This record gives sequence, C-alpha cells and structure tokens, in this order.
Amino acid sequence: MSRRALVAAAAAAGAFAAVAVSGAASGAAGPCAPSKLAARMTVINGSAGAGNIEYRLLLRNTSRAACSVSGHPALALEGAHGASLPTHVTPIPPGVTAALITLAPGRSASATLRFSPDVPGTGSQA
Repeated sequence: MSRRALVAAAAAAGAFAAVAVSGAASGAAGPCAPSKLAARMTVINGSAGAGNIEYRLLLRNTSRAACSVSGHPALALEGAHGASLPTHVTPIPPGVTAALITLAPGRSASATLRFSPDVPGTGSQA
C-alpha cells in the first residue's frame, strides 16, 4: 500500500544473513549508530502475490567513519501521516548466522523485507 512507509531505526543496525553489500570496507569497525545510517525502501518488481510483497531495504553509511551492521534491522512501519502500524520482525532462522558487514563511508548494505500490506491495524477497518 502506498500509504505505508518504512522507518529504519536500525538499532544495532543490520541487514539479515542474506545481505548484498556495495563496497564494504575491510577491518573491524564499531556498530553503525542509527543516526549515521540512511534508509531507503523500494518495491521489488514482480514480488507481490499471495497477500505478501517484498521490498529492498538499503542502509547507507552517512558518517565519515567505517561502521558495521549485522543481524536484523530494528524496523517499524508507519502510515502516510506518521501513525504507527503493526510491525512484526521475525528472527533469523536457527542455524543461520548473520554476517558482520563493515561499511565504508558512503557505502551500503541491503536486505529483502517481506510483509503483508493488507493486514488491518488497530483502528483500521477490515
């Protein structure tokens, strides 16, 4: 639904185990602070079906220093006017290890997000 937007408050930041990285830097770096990440979400063409849709989440390091992301992003959906919408982030499946991705300044990591845009939230009419 077009009224839904993503708020990427990437707490310990992260981008699943299946991460695509654009220009990762090498070496150890501390975790990316949420304020140092820019987030963008775009629909993956042809992904809609069976009540779900997939989006590509891109997290870009906007700081002047390398930092790292790993695990799940801390995400929340909100409506067009900023009202919170129900959001449920599922854990990484057992046996899967999240990669530690180091992002140089200006570089990005991406993850695939899947959700149902048609589930009514609190106060929504079904």
